[in-house]
Parts: sequence; structure tokens; C-alpha cells
Amino acid sequence: MKEFPLQLLLRHLYGLLLGAFLGILIGQFLWTLLFTTILMLVWHIYNLGRLAAWTGSHKKLDIPTSRGIWGQVFDDLYNRQQRHNQRKKTLSKTLKRFVKATAALPDGTVVLDDGGYIEWCNPSARQLLGLRWPKDGGQRLDNLIQHPNFLSFYERKSQNENDGVEIPSPVDTSKILFIQIVPYGNSRLLVIARDITLLKRLENMRRNFISNVSHELKTPLTVINGYLEILEAEIEPDSKASQPVTIMQRQTARMVSIVEDLITLSKLETGEQPENQTWINVCHLIEEVVSDAMQLSNGDHHIESHLDESVTLLANPQEIRSAFSNLVFNAVRYTQAGGRVDVNWERTEKGAQFKVSDNGPGIPTNHLPRLTERFYRVDVGRSRHKGGTGLGLAIVKHILIRHDAGLQIDSVVGEGSQFSCCFPVERVQFVQQEKND
Repeated sequence: MKEFPLQLLLRHLYGLLLGAFLGILIGQFLWTLLFTTILMLVWHIYNLGRLAAWTGSHKKLDIPTSRGIWGQVFDDLYNRQQRHNQRKKTLSKTLKRFVKATAALPDGTVVLDDGGYIEWCNPSARQLLGLRWPKDGGQRLDNLIQHPNFLSFYERKSQNENDGVEIPSPVDTSKILFIQIVPYGNSRLLVIARDITLLKRLENMRRNFISNVSHELKTPLTVINGYLEILEAEIEPDSKASQPVTIMQRQTARMVSIVEDLITLSKLETGEQPENQTWINVCHLIEEVVSDAMQLSNGDHHIESHLDESVTLLANPQEIRSAFSNLVFNAVRYTQAGGRVDVNWERTEKGAQFKVSDNGPGIPTNHLPRLTERFYRVDVGRSRHKGGTGLGLAIVKHILIRHDAGLQIDSVVGEGSQFSCCFPVERVQFVQQEKND
């Protein structure tokens, strides 16, 4: 039972008073009081020695027992020790379960401290990344994995949980790994390596299949379109066959457009850097795109451009023109007659940005994440009526990926949409403009 400090003090006073009373009875008050005080002091020193021996011992000794205040001290220490041991056992069990769970993961997992040094890795990380445990413990991960793409990604330390980098496995170059870096705790990092070799093979098979089928379809469609043109020239405009031929021509042209987009997308999905890159006069390119958009609009829209002529871009001109055209033409197609389309090319803190804004009907928020998927349409009937293939934004996304850029989409229903292509500063050059006197 615990005693309050006042009660403990009273017990000591009672002891001294008892000694004083005995001293009075035997006529030796001072000597008896001194003896009682020394006896109490020796008792405290003795218990302090026992406590020091217990705390200083490296062996697992039982906590001493005693009476009075020292009994309470030793009881408290015993209870604390029991609670500590219980917490220690619980934490140990939790840690063992965590280690077993992470060891069973097929993904490689590496724990880095705040300095980037390896604290722990699971067996999958040893197999996929070639790490040796515990020999590589305390080593910097960026010293052990020297692939340039990984080093660049590691330096960025992206906070985006979906961001990652693909590299060949240091152990087996035929395997492709997708690596993510997840911050957690006190400036620590969790590196996750996933084997995506099978997924990449399936993607290549799908891409090759689509590419081959598209090429095979292109020739018969060209032949069909040629015969339809001959039929159109031979039949009378007011005959019954005129309208079916026109419809067949329209649908054939749409199929040709889809096939061409599929072939283009298959080439872009390789993920390789584009060829024939050069410093582009972006303003001149955008002016041509806007001119084509005005012809598409046929005067039904108010189209304005705001261009910073001092900003040039390192890119493939044909691919960038295709991406910009898709965005501007979409804005014209899906904005009501009398609507407004604004085209901007401007410098930003992180590089440069091509932006297309309109005051069209807008896009519901739940559709935004899927807009760049192949054949995805917000309104299927309306998209077909406008001549869309459902591949335009997928093409834009892959062109931007090949140019280290990103696509940002913002939209409010009833107010309009904004599509922004954000290019990094490494691909942007600012040209000094000459002033005319």
C-alpha cells in the first residue's frame, strides 16, 4: 500500500520521538537520540547500497525487498519493471509479426534512416535489388544502386504516392522493377521495389497486337474509301444511293482516323525519348494551330492567344504540334457556339506552361481522373457526333510523358475547362528579345 510523503515523514518522527522517550526513561536522552538517528541513517545507507547494487548489476537480479519507505520504493520499481517487461514483450511480438509480414511480401522493402542509410531490408529486396543483409546495413542505398534514372528519382524524393521510376534489376537485367519512395515517421524513407516484368510483357503484347491490327486495317479501309469515292462520282446527287454512300464515307473516314490514332498511340507508348528534338519557336507553332482551330470553328467561337515569345522549348515539333492541336481542337469541338477559347504560352517558376481554357459546359469531377484513358468519353453520343475517337487525350498524355512534362486538368460544370501542359525548366530556354529603336 502506498503512503503519502507526510505519512512517511511522520513515521520517521515517530521513530525519533520513541528514541527520545527511551532516552528520558534511562536518563541518556542525547545519546539515545544520537544512536537512533545513526541507526536510521545506517538503515537508509544499507538500502541505498542494495538499490545501487541492483541497478548497477549486468545480471538479471530480483528487486530487493524491504519495509517502510524503502519497501514502497522497491515495490514501485517492481511494478514499473513488470509493466516495462509487458510492454517490451508486446512490442517484441508486434515487431516479429511485422518482420514476418514484410518478409512474406513479394515486393522488395528497404527502410532508410533520415540520412539515407539502410536500416533493414526484407528477403525480396535482397533478391530484386541485390542487397546483402546484414552486410549492407548502414550503407547508403544510392551508393549501391547506381542506375541514372533511380539516382535522379531518389534526389527528387517525390511526395506523390503514385510517382515512381522503372529500372532494370541490378541482379537480373531481364527483370523490370518499379520503385517508389514513401516518406514516413521522423524523416525516414520506405523504398518499395516491385517486379513488373510480366506486366510490361503484357503491355508490349497488347501494344504490338493493336499496332499490327491497325496496320492490317489501314489498307482495306483505304481500298473501301477509294471505291466509295468512285461510287460518289458515278451516282446522281438526288438518287437513293447518294445518302448511304455519304454515310459510308463518313464512317470509313472515322475508322481511318481511329486506326491512325491507334498507330500513333502505339508508337508513343514505347516510353522512349522522342527523336529529332530541337529548340522550337513555340509561338509560331501555336499560331498555326490557332489558325487551324479558327477554320474548324468556322467563326462560331471567339479564340484568343496570349503568347510569351521569349520562351522556346526543346522537343519534337511534330509531336508537340499534335498534342497542342488535340487540346485546342477539343476546346473548339466541345464549346458551344459563341463560346470563348483562350490559348496561353507562358513561363512559370518551374519552367513553362501551355494552357487551353474555355467556357464550355465543363466536365464532372468524377470523370477527370479517367479522361486520358483510351476510348474514354464523358458523353459517348456527343463525342461521336463531334467526330472524336476517344484517343486524343491519351495521345497528349504520352507525348508529354516523352517530353518529361505533365498534363493538369481543371474543370467546373457550367463554367468551363482548363488543360495545362507543364514543361520542366530543363526543356525550356528563355530568349532575350531585341528591342526596336
